[in-house]
Amino acid sequence: MELIYPYVRDRQLCSRAEFAARHPAPVIVFKKLAAAGQGETQLAQVIDDANAEVAKALRHEAHQYRLLRLAGGAHTIGRAPENALVLNDDSVSRQHAQIVVSAINVTVADAGSDNGTWVLGADGNQKATTPVTLRDGDRVRFGRVITHFFAPSGFFDFLSTLLDPRAAPGA
Repeated sequence: MELIYPYVRDRQLCSRAEFAARHPAPVIVFKKLAAAGQGETQLAQVIDDANAEVAKALRHEAHQYRLLRLAGGAHTIGRAPENALVLNDDSVSRQHAQIVVSAINVTVADAGSDNGTWVLGADGNQKATTPVTLRDGDRVRFGRVITHFFAPSGFFDFLSTLLDPRAAPGA
């Protein structure tokens, strides 16, 4: 798992094409509620060239996010510490699900968890009892924990929204 800060910095400095070239892997983004003030110093350094209003809004939002870069291959999700993505929530099983990245697509499948894995996408909600192909912007629910799947361009747009909420689609 990684902090979102370096990506925020690159979003500020890069065009969409440059960002996608620097960060070609899709990502899973999720909120991790941090203690008040945690990460403020590091975040301030990342956005030192941003204006004060943007900096204040970003400090509030960005410190809550973590991400997992999805390089090729299989990535396990669950409560157990050996998972690629550890979600410490009692609704998430020790070995909850698996995301597989191939040259063709990215899929998620439940690993027999008690509370299920769901893809909440544009086509409606789909339980991932067998592999389900993820699309840019899909929300993926593991138990009660909701994450977001982004291809590089979608991640660029997500970061744009963090930097300026008026950049959100429909805003």
